[in-house]
Amino acid sequence: MIDKIENETQFNEAIALIEKFINKATQGGGFSSLTTAEAEELNQLSLMAEQYEDQILADYDHWKDENFLKELKSRLDDFESGKDEGIPWEEVKRKSRERLKRHSS
Repeated sequence: MIDKIENETQFNEAIALIEKFINKATQGGGFSSLTTAEAEELNQLSLMAEQYEDQILADYDHWKDENFLKELKSRLDDFESGKDEGIPWEEVKRKSRERLKRHSS
């Protein structure tokens, strides 16, 4: 059992175990097909993986990421050249509200 996730290698190992448990549950007809120990390990791994991801996001600086900046510039260039017309703000709000309604009911 992995007791903490401090790097990408450990994160990938945890994800592989999580996938193993999910596949077993799927093939077995649900999470009740996991043993108590497996269910507890799945829960712990999931929590640790989520905490690791949250920490990465908290430490991540978009403005220092060359790939992000290139993508942002490409999208801006497409918009300014007319290649991409963009989406009007009213349409973005309408679609967001529709999506929220579907997921909240």
